[in-house]
Amino acid sequence: MKKARITALLPTRIKLALISTLILCACDDNEMPTAVVVVPGETSVYQGITLISVPGGKFQRGSEEKEDTRPVRTIQISPFEMGVYEITNEQYAAYLNEALASGMVNVKEYTDGKPFINGGRYWVASGNGVTYISTNIGIGMYGPKNQCWITYEDGYFGVTDGKANLPVVNVTWHGAMAFAEHYGIDLPTEAEWEYVCRGGKQYEFGTDDGTLSIEKANCYSDCPADVGSYPANPFGVFDMTGNVDEWCKDWYDKDYYSKSPSQDPQGPENVPELSRFRVRRGGYWNFLYFQITSFYRISSVYNWTSVENGFRVVRRK
Repeated sequence: MKKARITALLPTRIKLALISTLILCACDDNEMPTAVVVVPGETSVYQGITLISVPGGKFQRGSEEKEDTRPVRTIQISPFEMGVYEITNEQYAAYLNEALASGMVNVKEYTDGKPFINGGRYWVASGNGVTYISTNIGIGMYGPKNQCWITYEDGYFGVTDGKANLPVVNVTWHGAMAFAEHYGIDLPTEAEWEYVCRGGKQYEFGTDDGTLSIEKANCYSDCPADVGSYPANPFGVFDMTGNVDEWCKDWYDKDYYSKSPSQDPQGPENVPELSRFRVRRGGYWNFLYFQITSFYRISSVYNWTSVENGFRVVRRK
C-alpha cells in the first residue's frame, strides 16, 4: 500500500554548493586516515524527509578514553543517505495519524499520571504490543519547556502551536524504528552515526569545525531547539551534537568494538543479556561536555521514554 508523504520541513537552507569537505581513507587498523578532498553530497526529499548523500570512506572509530569505546579501529563505511535533520514533532504526528488510520497504532488515554503534568492526563501510543511514544513524562523533572508537544484530541494527533519544528521526544526505540519502517527507511547504525558526526575529519564534536560552544550546538541549555538552528557539520548534517539524544539501530554491547567487523558493522546480534538495551548517540540539550562527544556511547532500554530522546533516519543505497 502506498503511504502518504509527510510534510517536508526545511528550517534552514543548506549551503554546500561551493564547499569542499574531507573524508577519511586508511589502509589498516593501525594506520591513521589520510585526507581526500571530495564534493559534499546532494540533498533529496524522500517521503517528506530531507536526506543528504554521504560518501563512503574510512574513519577511526572510538576513543581510548572509555572502556566501551576501545579499541580505536579503522572502519569502512559504504555510501548512504542521512537525514539532514532530526525527525520533528510535525513529521512524527503525521506518521501517527497514518498508522492510526491503518490500524498499526492504538492509543490509550489515562488520568492517573503525575498531577503536575496536565492534571494527571496523558496518552500512550503503541503498536505490536510495545510503547512508541508517551506524554507521561517531562514537566515535573525538566520544567514546562520540556514535554512531548504532540497532542491527541478526538482521535487525531496534532502539534502544539509553535512546536512543529522541535525534534520529537519521549519516543522509544520501537517508536523510532516503527516510523522508519513505515516509510521504507531505517535508523542509522552506530558506525554510520559516528562516521557522519565526525564530519570526515575525525572531529571530536559534530559541529561545523569540530569545536564546542553554545553558538555551535544546543548544549548547556534548558530545552531542545528547532532542528537546524545551529550550523551544519562538514557533511551538511545538523544537530549531531546536543539537542536530543538519537536512537541508533544497534543493540548495545560494551565489548563490541573489540570484535566487530571493520566493514559496515551492524552491531551485535541480539542475545538474551543484551536484548533490552539499544544505543543512543549525540547527547542532548543539557548534557555534560564529555557526554556529547562524537564517540560517547549511551545504552538505554528500548522502551524508555524521555524528553532527551529523539532520532533521525537513513536510507541505504
